[in-house]
Amino acid sequence: MQILSSTRQIINALMARSRHAKQRRWVQASLAAVMMATLNGCPTMADYGAATSGNNSDFVAPHEQFQVDSMDYPVFAVIQDHIAPRSNVNYPQNNGREMPALKENYRWQVTHKVHGEYLIGSESFDQTSCSWTKDGRDHPEHCEPGGIGAEYLDRIYVYPDGSAYAYGYLKNTPRWPHWFGKDETWFRHDDTGDWSGQPWFECVARCDKLKNMSADRDAQALVQKVNKSTAAIHKSVINVDADYFTIRQEKLQVDPMDYPVFAVSQDREAPRAGVSGKIFTPSWFGQKMLPLKKSYRWRVTHKFHGEYLIGSKQYDQANCRQTVDGRDQPEHCEPGGIGAEILNRIYIHPDGSAYAYAFLKNTQRWPPGKQETLLRHDDSGDWSGQPWFECVARCDKLKNMRADP
Repeated sequence: MQILSSTRQIINALMARSRHAKQRRWVQASLAAVMMATLNGCPTMADYGAATSGNNSDFVAPHEQFQVDSMDYPVFAVIQDHIAPRSNVNYPQNNGREMPALKENYRWQVTHKVHGEYLIGSESFDQTSCSWTKDGRDHPEHCEPGGIGAEYLDRIYVYPDGSAYAYGYLKNTPRWPHWFGKDETWFRHDDTGDWSGQPWFECVARCDKLKNMSADRDAQALVQKVNKSTAAIHKSVINVDADYFTIRQEKLQVDPMDYPVFAVSQDREAPRAGVSGKIFTPSWFGQKMLPLKKSYRWRVTHKFHGEYLIGSKQYDQANCRQTVDGRDQPEHCEPGGIGAEILNRIYIHPDGSAYAYAFLKNTQRWPPGKQETLLRHDDSGDWSGQPWFECVARCDKLKNMRADP
C-alpha cells in the first residue's frame, strides 16, 4: 500500500475523512507528550506494520484477514452492568476518554482471531458508541440498527474464561474505501484504563464452542505472559532493522563529552509535532512546540543505528514549565529539578541539519519496568530550510559523528 500525493484535492479529501470523533479518539492514544512520531517521508499504515514484529505484538494489517465466523465461537455477556474502563488514559496528562457502559443485555460475539488472541464485538455497544461520535450528532441514522455505523468499531480482547484485558479499535471498512489501502487497521491493546476485577464476561450461548478458543493453549499462554507487564510487551516489539523500535533508552545513551555542542544559528520557530492524520496526533494541526533559542546549547545524548539525538537542558526546562509539572510543581522545572515526564529530543546530522523530533521518557519519573520508550521520528511538521544548527563547541568531535556510515 502506498499513499499517493499527486494532488492537493486528494490529500484534502483524506484529511476530511479523518475528522470524526472516534478517529481523533484513536489517534490521541497513549504516551504522554506524543512520544510517537512518523517515519521519514509520508508513511503508510503498512509502514507501521512492517516495523513491528507481527508476533503477539502491535501491528498493522487489513482486519479482514483475521475475521472469523462468529458461529464457530461462543457468545459472551457481562455478568452484570459494568462501567467500562476509560480508553487512551495517559495520567497525569489526561484521564482518558469515557466509554459507554457495558450492559448485561448486550451480546458479544467473537469477530477476529489475532495471533492466538480473540476480539469480541457487540452490535448494541457499537450503536451506543456510534451515537457518541460525530456520526451520532450529525447523522444519527448511521447509528441505528442496520446503519453504516461509526468509522471505528470498538472491540474488546477477551480470554476464554471471560477475562477482558484491553480495547481494540477497528476501522469500519464500509466507511473506508479500499483505494490507498485504507482498509488496514492497527491491532494493538489499549489496556490503559482500569481492567481489574476480572472476569467480567461469561458465556451465554454456544458454550460448547469455548473449546475453539482454548485449543491454542501455547498461544494463549504466550499472550498471557506477554500481557503481564508493559515491559514484556515493549521488549517483544524491538526490531532493530526498523525505523522505530522500543527499548530502554539508557542502552543508547552516550557521553556528550565525546561529541560536539550545537546551537541554532538564530532564534526560530520550532516545527509543530504530530501534524495532520499521523498516528498519535495531539490535534489535527499538531502540537505547537516552544521556539528554538540561539542561547540554548544542545548536546548529543543518544546514538543508535547511525543516528544522533540532541537535547538542551534550557529547552527541557522551558518545556517543563508548559506542562502540569510547571503549573503544579514548578520546582521540577528548575535547574537540577527532576524535569517533565517527557523530554524533547531532536534528530540531527553532523552538518547541523535537524530532521525530526523524538520524545523520550524521563526515566527518573517512571518506575522500573516502565522505562522503555519508543524511538521514532516525528518529522510531521515543517522541517524545511535546513541546516538550522551549527557547531559551537567541541567541534573537533564532529569526526565522531561522521565516522558512522
